[in-house]
Amino acid sequence: LRGPDVILDPRANDGAAAMKYWGDLIATRPYNVGFQNLAPPFPRDVAYVLVVAALLLLLVGIQERSDGTLLAGGVTVGMVGLTGGETFIVSFLAVVVLAATATEVGRARFGALVLVPALATYSLWAGPMVVNYVRLGGFFGTAARPVVLTPLAVLGSWGLVTPFAFYGLVRRLPCWRTDPGTRVMTATLTAAVTALVASAALPFYLGRGFSTLGRDHRYWPLVFLALAPLAAVGLTELIAVLDRATRRLGVACAALIVVLAMPSPLLSSIALPAERGSPQVLAESLEGDPGTVLNLVAPRPGMRCVVAAPLGSSQRIFSYTGYRMVLFRWAPGEVTRNSAHIRWAGIYSHIPGGFQRLQANRVLTGNTHSKAQWNKAADEYGVDVVVAPAERASSRVFRGLPKETSSSASGKRFVVVWRRRCR
Repeated sequence: LRGPDVILDPRANDGAAAMKYWGDLIATRPYNVGFQNLAPPFPRDVAYVLVVAALLLLLVGIQERSDGTLLAGGVTVGMVGLTGGETFIVSFLAVVVLAATATEVGRARFGALVLVPALATYSLWAGPMVVNYVRLGGFFGTAARPVVLTPLAVLGSWGLVTPFAFYGLVRRLPCWRTDPGTRVMTATLTAAVTALVASAALPFYLGRGFSTLGRDHRYWPLVFLALAPLAAVGLTELIAVLDRATRRLGVACAALIVVLAMPSPLLSSIALPAERGSPQVLAESLEGDPGTVLNLVAPRPGMRCVVAAPLGSSQRIFSYTGYRMVLFRWAPGEVTRNSAHIRWAGIYSHIPGGFQRLQANRVLTGNTHSKAQWNKAADEYGVDVVVAPAERASSRVFRGLPKETSSSASGKRFVVVWRRRCR
């Protein structure tokens, strides 16, 4: 390593890219939760924060025997389920372990205050999901290839956490029956390791549509998350021992740990913007330029529209506006029936597939001279706004409709045509 660097695609070169720095500096599906804080945040990254919040609330609730705090912890566990699949599995398993050992509160009381609210909150997502699972014939198997690290690379990605966590576990394990903090930490570690070991069986028993929940790269970060507080305890106790010997030794140890732990997240954070880049049109849109194609399509936040746009712009327009799209392509490549990467197996018996949408999108973006054909496609998909190459601004299908031409921030100019105003 000669300077800032980051691994954007750990699956590249048949997984060899992930081993470049022994599992370190990985930006996509890292085994180290610290790297989940790299921009942009995904829902699963929020889930990690909610896991920590839930465990803290449960710890305080057990220590204080507080019904309100335990109830808040249960609701937070349910919120974990609204943002992440594997995080809910681990959180719920940890709650089950705590329910069996929470003698201070009582098992029945703990279950009523934590398990019931957790399941009730989770059902806000799980209930409709089960209904649609039955109605739409299950899931497609759309999981990407797993990110696999060797055991040594796992340790490399975790860095200093592993030895300090081992020391912390050795020091705290004898008092797990009497100390609620130790009990919460060991329950979380037990749940994470159990989920990791059992994850391989999920696709076998639940079907290929659940293969995404069987990926190791979903559970190793949660094992790390469970080890992190143990590492903090271990390091704190080690520094206390050294500090009792001589204060300078304790301070030197703390400073050394900071120096050793900082480079990886710092170097990857510096490297990420340069490696990933920031499209000019996005930067200028976020800075408030009203003439970019993104701000012409979404002149104010919170609008709910249906848009037809050139295929190459679909991801950028969707991520910026959140609009429903006539055609969306999940990843570069040829358009297929399921280019939108929808998991429902029977969804295309209810909505048009990728090929039909491609034809309609071509018509709507000015690839026709028939106004009747354009109106038919616009009515079928409920289109509010169209983005088309600027050279098609004079197309007869756009005559009489309000339109504006964008700036050339993206290197290409577009015309934004409003069929009707949306909310």
